[in-house]
Amino acid sequence: MSYSHPPIIFFSIGNPGPITRHSVGHFMLKRLMEFSNSSIKQLHNYSLYSLSIDSLNNIIYIKSNTYMNESSKAWNKFKSSKEYKSFLKQQVVTVIVLYDDFENNLGTIKLKQFKKNKSNKNNNESHNGLKDLKFAMIDNNFNDETIYLLGIGIGPKPSSNPNGEIMKQWILSPFNKQSEKIKLELESFKLLQLYIDSMIQQISNDNDNDNDNNGMIKDINKFNAKMTKLWKRKQELEISQT
Repeated sequence: MSYSHPPIIFFSIGNPGPITRHSVGHFMLKRLMEFSNSSIKQLHNYSLYSLSIDSLNNIIYIKSNTYMNESSKAWNKFKSSKEYKSFLKQQVVTVIVLYDDFENNLGTIKLKQFKKNKSNKNNNESHNGLKDLKFAMIDNNFNDETIYLLGIGIGPKPSSNPNGEIMKQWILSPFNKQSEKIKLELESFKLLQLYIDSMIQQISNDNDNDNDNNGMIKDINKFNAKMTKLWKRKQELEISQT
């Protein structure tokens, strides 16, 4: 069967247990599965990670079952699995990591990539999950994988300069306010869908002006700016139709 895009892996990171701000990536992964046109809606537990293969759409959904700062254990275990090897079949694959972005507000999404360093000693990621993943995904990447990081905004922070303990309590807290839950569904998730649809279009080489020869998103900042404009236009259109 032929596909319109290369294999895509959605990989969510967070903590086990109930959904908190820190585990919003898991929430979004579940929603993506629920809203897909596939009949596959459940993840299957493989200890360190849970997985579902959507062969119809050439997509793998993976949820890390480790704590955030041990996300690489789940990724490395999946990379050694028969599912990974049989699904990819030497094709170039796009990996999209879903994580909580505490630097940006709830209702926002931001795309970025790992900064490539020669050594893991110079790991400058401020997010513990991404810091743990960086070596496993970038410095130890021997396959044709293009890795993107989709940050789901969970802010604003509890204060302009919170100490470590306050930050820890905040990111481990759930979205208790009804206004936050509504924003998560009506803004964050819809914007995430818009991002992913646009990313798939880009990596499928549907727009030569925005792609390089490998179907990659060449300019991340330009792409984020484009998405901001598209989202604003979409919101204005929805308001005009009410």
